[in-house]
Amino acid sequence: MPKLVLLAQKNEPLTWELLQEQWRVSGSELLPVWPFAVAATALVALIGTIWLWRRLKQKTAQPAPLRVFRDLAEDLGLTLADQVLLIRIAHEQALPSPLTLILSPTTFEHHFSRYAQTLSSIQRPKATARAQRIARELFGLAGVPWG
Repeated sequence: MPKLVLLAQKNEPLTWELLQEQWRVSGSELLPVWPFAVAATALVALIGTIWLWRRLKQKTAQPAPLRVFRDLAEDLGLTLADQVLLIRIAHEQALPSPLTLILSPTTFEHHFSRYAQTLSSIQRPKATARAQRIARELFGLAGVPWG
């Protein structure tokens, strides 16, 4: 049976050799710690490198269409409520992006008219007024014939 020596019982200063002696199990040493420390350090470095690479890749990637839309809409002076309406129209009309609506007055009018048909009689006048204001902002249309 191996002799168990408690570190507190020794009057010697704590040294590496003393710790190794304490770690002995049934006459054989435990696996050395340094290979595990090297492997753990390499794993942490690899994970950190992958994380950093993905983060940089995301920043340099082309922005999503919705991000482009939001930036452009803000530059055009559209309010958040205007942007929400355009996003709803694009979603309801199964458009790939709300950018489609701000490219052409005809496209905007067509998709808004179809969207307005899905609204209740209470919602329709308010949405139409907002859409007319958006059309004036985007296309400079003084009198929008639909509504």
